[in-house]
This record gives sequence, structure tokens and C-alpha cells, in this order.
Amino acid sequence: MRTPSGKLIVEFAEDEIAFLNMLNTILPVAVPDFRRAVRRAVVEASHIIPFDAFGVVRAGRTDTEITIYAVGALSSPLLAAVRADLERAGVPAGGGPGPRSDVEVEVVELSGPSRAPEAVEAASAYVAAADSAATCSCAIFAAAAGVFERKHQVLLSVLATWLRSYLAFSDAYRQMEEMSVTDPLTGCYNRRKFVDEAERELERARRYGYDLCVALVDVDRLKQINDSFGHGTGDVVLKATTDGLARRLRKVDVFARYGGDEFAVLLPHTPLPGGVLALQRVLAACREQVSQVEARVSFSASAGVAAWRRDESLESLLRRADTALYAAKREHPGTVVAAD
Repeated sequence: MRTPSGKLIVEFAEDEIAFLNMLNTILPVAVPDFRRAVRRAVVEASHIIPFDAFGVVRAGRTDTEITIYAVGALSSPLLAAVRADLERAGVPAGGGPGPRSDVEVEVVELSGPSRAPEAVEAASAYVAAADSAATCSCAIFAAAAGVFERKHQVLLSVLATWLRSYLAFSDAYRQMEEMSVTDPLTGCYNRRKFVDEAERELERARRYGYDLCVALVDVDRLKQINDSFGHGTGDVVLKATTDGLARRLRKVDVFARYGGDEFAVLLPHTPLPGGVLALQRVLAACREQVSQVEARVSFSASAGVAAWRRDESLESLLRRADTALYAAKREHPGTVVAAD
């Protein structure tokens, strides 16, 4: 409908107005969950917008994710066509123009009968594209031609704006959460996060009965380095030590800055000999990293490793690792000592 002045007026039915009001109810109770919020919003949108597929493109700093929500099962050609359209619409913000085959794509099938199971292309489509500053684009697709009205486009635009706001909120929450568990100097976990992860891993070890080791690594003579070369050099050494830990530990291992010059390491599924060998490799990698960035510093680090005893507390395990570390620093600096 148009006004006498030519302006277009979009009239919404009661269920469409209810959908817009419903978006305000999808708010985080405690921790925001963007994926869950998107799914709920898309499910509700499917009742008022006649789409066969709803696409969400989430472009990050280093990668792009595409999620296609399909009403029932869609044909492979239709999914391929939808993916290509989504890439053209949203991927440029994350890595150059044109379709890309390396973009991660997830297909989520919504409940309900398929509206276009044999379709080979999207005859109708509308994209609510993101601007250069946004990180989320949305689009609707249908196999039949002419199914989308102006009000459907408006509804999608409102939904896309809402999703971007929710995504910005959830990203900000995640960043604050990461800051609360991250050491600001080295970028690795802090003591609080290590204790949380170690307690969870110990509970799993109690349940399934596998081996586990904890180690404490201490940079030798860090105070002398600070006094001789300045605290800036000491910070470089700590960062290089973090890089050495990251280079030699497995993905399942956890490490954190535990104190001023001390790092804690958690090694799941690792008996004591394996723990000693892993820390020997870590210390060698730390020396290599420090020599590359601060060649004038004579660097070494010592480590104490303790194997978990059945039903032993984390506090006891750390205390034994600390005793072994003290023995290493006192008797053989730059080496690894296993706890009794």
C-alpha cells in the first residue's frame, strides 16, 4: 500500500507482529548463545516467511562460516545454489570477492515437510547484506518464483539487524570472559583458568582411570635478567617461554602462567616417564625461542613433574610438583625432576 505522497506502507498481520515482539524475548539469561538464538529465531521466522532455506553468513577476522537452515531436506543442487549465493553475498567481508570453496558450511535441517525437495535452483531470493563494519549477513531462498512480498523483505531486514546486535553482544561477552581467564602479558591462561581446567580433568581421570601429570616450570634467574637488562627484557623472556610451551605441548594439554616467573602444565593421558620427556622437550623449545628473540640473555628454566595418584587432590598434586621443581632449581637448574 502506498500513501497519497507515494510512500510505501507495509502492513503486518498479527502473527508477524507477534514474531517481531518475540525477538525481544530471546535474550541471554546468563551466557549468550548466538547459535541457539539464531536457530530459535529462524524456526519462528519459518512460520511467517515462506522460505525453503535461510542462510546466515558469519565473517570473522580469519575465517567465514555459513549456516544453511533448510525446511526439511533440500536437494543437493539447491543447497549448492544457496551456498554460492551466500558466498557472493557475505564472504567478501572475510576474504575477497567471489565464491570460495574453503568456507566452512553447516546445514541444519528444521523439522517439517520439505517445501522444495527436488528443486535445483532458487527462483526467489532476498539478501539482507552486511555493510563493511558488520559481521553477519542473512538471506532467504525459495524454489518457487515470486513468493516473497515486500513485508517478507522487511521482516528479514529486521531479523538480520537483531542478529547482528545479538552477535555483537555475545562477542563482547566472550571477549570479557577471555580477558578474565587470560594472563595479559603472555596471552596464555591465568592461574584461575588453570585450576578450573585441572579440576575438571582430574574428575575425568577419576571416572575413567587414566594417567595424568602436572608440572611446574620456573624461569631461572628472572630477577637477575630484570636487574641486568630491564623488565622489558624479562617480559620478552616470559613471552618466549610461553611460545616454547605452545610449540611442544599437545592440543589436549593445558598450560598457564601460574605466578610471576612460574608456569603450570597439565598433561592428560600421560604417565610419569612421558611427562618428564614432554617437559624436557618444552625446556629445549623455550631455550630456542629465547635465543631467537633475546640472544644476549643466558636463559634456562627448571621443571618439576608429578604423576597423579588415584583420589589425590589437585592441591596435593601441585604441592608435589612444586617440591620437585624446588629440587631441580636447587640441585640441577635447567633440568626436569620427577616427584616421588
